[in-house]
Amino acid sequence: SHYTLYKLPEAPESVKDPHCFLLSILAQYGPLGLVGFVIAFAVPLLWLALGKSNIPPPEIAEQNIPKAQTVTLIAGIAACAAMLIIRPMLIKASGAEGAVDVAYITLYLYIMPLIFFTIGYLMIWAIAKNNSTLTQTGSSNAPVAVIFCCLCAVLVANLVDFAIFEPGIMTTFWIMVAVLIALKNENTAAIDNHSPASKPARIIVLGATIAALIVLLIYAIAPAVKASALIQQTIQGKANPYDLLDKAAAVDKLSPTALELKAKYAQQQYYQTAKTNPAILEYAVTALLEAIKRESANFKYHERLSDLYLQLAESSTGPNRETNLNNAYDQITKAIKLYPGLDRLWFDAAQIAERLNNQQATIENYSKAVEIEQAYRKLFEVMYPGRDMVSRLGEEKFKYAKEKMDQQKKQDRTQ
Repeated sequence: SHYTLYKLPEAPESVKDPHCFLLSILAQYGPLGLVGFVIAFAVPLLWLALGKSNIPPPEIAEQNIPKAQTVTLIAGIAACAAMLIIRPMLIKASGAEGAVDVAYITLYLYIMPLIFFTIGYLMIWAIAKNNSTLTQTGSSNAPVAVIFCCLCAVLVANLVDFAIFEPGIMTTFWIMVAVLIALKNENTAAIDNHSPASKPARIIVLGATIAALIVLLIYAIAPAVKASALIQQTIQGKANPYDLLDKAAAVDKLSPTALELKAKYAQQQYYQTAKTNPAILEYAVTALLEAIKRESANFKYHERLSDLYLQLAESSTGPNRETNLNNAYDQITKAIKLYPGLDRLWFDAAQIAERLNNQQATIENYSKAVEIEQAYRKLFEVMYPGRDMVSRLGEEKFKYAKEKMDQQKKQDRTQ
């Protein structure tokens, strides 16, 4: 909801998700949620990585070691060659336009994976070649360190959206975790050097955990589930929708969903009565005002309130019409403050100002709408060269706003 305040006006998309797994957790669950998630992953992995490994000594004669190293190196070279030849056959490059695009795609899809594979392979090969104490001690932490770094790389490289949960990526992740477990000697793990917790401490921790879960169930999960059930009853038409939605809003005191649906239902009912009962719109206005208290950063509530006041202005006369128009302009202005980069809000504000005979505000709002649309078009040409322009504001509205600006300029020159 807060993203719209910071979105660049020329940006073509309104992103509802940050497209980063960690940022999603941070935005939805706050700093404590992010810390909890990192701890949930990091502690078991560190416990595995810091424990002593359990690699058995290689049962190979010393005179055969150079031969084994040569075979290993040849196998690595063959694997690299296979990646360079077979990978382009399996993963086709598409969307390339020009030599620069082809070079970039080739580097990104084929060369970079080969480089990182080669680096990792050479690290393991060098460790095996230079670790002269391996046959004497029968263990080494170097492979554990390499695999742990690879594991971290998989996590970092797949934070985009929820890529970490893709079957292939998640399988790779858990395979490496399994290898770490296999390399770790659980009898000599660092964590095992500590004495186990006492029975009273275990009881206290268990009791606190159960109490926290009960509180979570009563105050977080149960209200949301009950409110959702009431909303479903509303959709199914089982009772008076206003009563059900009021109950849902009362049960879940933090969510604006039921209030938003109440406003939609009232507005729909107003249309069904052929706009003959404006009093119904008051239900929608009251519901949206309450929804704003619960989610103050959502520009859509103010935009819809502005529309409701415009409809009330259409069915009223005299001072009441003027009041409703002013309320509509006030709400669209608040929506603009929450989403200053949305050109349609500036256009709507200009039209309301025009109905209020506020010439200065009319031209200022039209000018801003045109400015944002032009910035968007400039970026569109850079991002999609040669493609037909797709207007975000709408071609008719864009031309209308420019005509109004031209009229004002001519009027200023004649004066």
